[in-house]
Amino acid sequence: MLTLGLVWQLMRRIINNTLAGLAENDSELADAEILNGVDEEVAEGGKSSRIRSFKDSSLATGHFFLDVLLGVKPCYVAYSLVTPGNTKEERYANARLAISIARKLGGMITVGSRGY
Repeated sequence: MLTLGLVWQLMRRIINNTLAGLAENDSELADAEILNGVDEEVAEGGKSSRIRSFKDSSLATGHFFLDVLLGVKPCYVAYSLVTPGNTKEERYANARLAISIARKLGGMITVGSRGY
């Protein structure tokens, strides 16, 4: 479990460094700033989903990630392929779809397994 925690912290650091490089003042972004940014992308896509933190249980369905991607590139998300996310298989299918779209858009993908 210690190794998983270490890997998670390293992934988080890499992501924070990447986001800091994209920020206007080149400083590390706080979680609240990141959440505000993704909320803006969701709103840009015409969706109203929101999360309160990176530990929000609603993230498991994959819907929020797809809503963010819709805001980034509206024509890429086919909601006819999105499942409700009620079962492990449905959540997996949504995650695969989100990862595929993000990769197609040139996004950096960092994945960790927690057995969902």
